[in-house]
Amino acid sequence: MKGVFSVRGFLPFLVVMFINAVVDLGHKITIQNILFKSIEDENLQIILTSLVNLLILLPYIMLFSVSGFLNDKFSRTRITRYAAASEILLTLFITISYLCGWFYVAFGTTLLLAVQSAVYSPAKYGLIKKITGAEKLGAANGIVQAFTIVAILLGSFVFSAIFESYAAASTDAGEMIKSVWFIGAILFVCSVAETIFTFKIPFFEATDAELKFDAKKYFKLGYLKENTKHIFNNKNAFLCTLG
Repeated sequence: MKGVFSVRGFLPFLVVMFINAVVDLGHKITIQNILFKSIEDENLQIILTSLVNLLILLPYIMLFSVSGFLNDKFSRTRITRYAAASEILLTLFITISYLCGWFYVAFGTTLLLAVQSAVYSPAKYGLIKKITGAEKLGAANGIVQAFTIVAILLGSFVFSAIFESYAAASTDAGEMIKSVWFIGAILFVCSVAETIFTFKIPFFEATDAELKFDAKKYFKLGYLKENTKHIFNNKNAFLCTLG
């Protein structure tokens, strides 16, 4: 276990994973808290919460093949850096939305974060083996999972506590999100730190720079059918998909 931490680039990678989990969670929790506080109709609460989850899940399904292509065609280190940099712009936009009280704009930004994450996540997880090597992969995966769980638990507690302490006593969603604008600022600062740490991860070349993408096949769902078939025919792939 100690040997994994001494591997060049692994500690910065853990920091990137940790911060990214916190940023993704911080915005989602804030949106969901406002939904529950501003809407009294329980059925509508369930519908809108389900919509938030759908906005997060949909890009993963639609960009499943595109993400795989990008992460083979281009350097995963470079994708990680670009994706983290794009997160700075997204969290800046989120902060502005919070400041202006634009709840539904911030709500819609959940989809943009999910699109970014759909490309970003495969690149990050694909770097684990490249950083540590196959012989330390098992230990590295365990550490990454532990750090991610801690980030989720800590993020849930911290952002919920901040919201409960500072959110305006109102049923107006715009007023509530405006009162906790600094959550957006926290997410922005975290994104900047995350991007800085991505440049401390070693650079790895692309897996297959000559790879071609068949757009026609993609729009006819050919890639999706192939990938789905592979997942259900491969036990390990199926378990990984389930998490």
